[in-house]
Amino acid sequence: MDEVTKSMEDATKKIKWNSIILPASVLIAGVFIGGAVIYSNKTAAPAAGVVTSGIKSVEFKKCLDSGKYANKVKDSFNEGAAIGVGGTPTAYFNGRQLQGRTIPEIEQMIEEELGNVPLDDKKVERKTINIAGLPVLGNADAKVTLVEFSDFQCPYCKYFKEGVLDGIKEKYIKTGLVKFVFKDFPLSQIHPYAQKAAEAAHCADDQ
Repeated sequence: MDEVTKSMEDATKKIKWNSIILPASVLIAGVFIGGAVIYSNKTAAPAAGVVTSGIKSVEFKKCLDSGKYANKVKDSFNEGAAIGVGGTPTAYFNGRQLQGRTIPEIEQMIEEELGNVPLDDKKVERKTINIAGLPVLGNADAKVTLVEFSDFQCPYCKYFKEGVLDGIKEKYIKTGLVKFVFKDFPLSQIHPYAQKAAEAAHCADDQ
């Protein structure tokens, strides 16, 4: 009887968790994209995904339910796969894949891209990445573009945000030297809510 009770409790917890994770992913996605747009445009508008009198939540839900951005998210995934992205997070500075993970290694790479440190560009492999029409965090005219292929349900992407993005934000992004662009790479086989969360981010950007 104890085993049956425990199984029922575990099933109940799983159902409750599944009912929470998608709305949470949608909210996080909306806030992320909304925050990027607000920051880059220097407006005082509230973050997208937070329901206030200025946010049309009905239109947001209609957009999400319609699958309006499903193909856009899949195109981003296919683009990443075509240039060799195999997992998340994968990041590029001006098309050059980020290798290091410590802040000194990353700053070295940025300084090379800025031209402050010598770099033999002939030995550097660069990928062409389409960022047209995507929200930008920072100065849109920055000399260095940091592109991250990411997944809203990926725990390691959180560490990238905290360990890399937050680490260079004050020195490089807020000063206009580097701009950050987020690209969708939902690993749907292992993260079942990632695709829809990515679509939610684009629906939030509509607003």
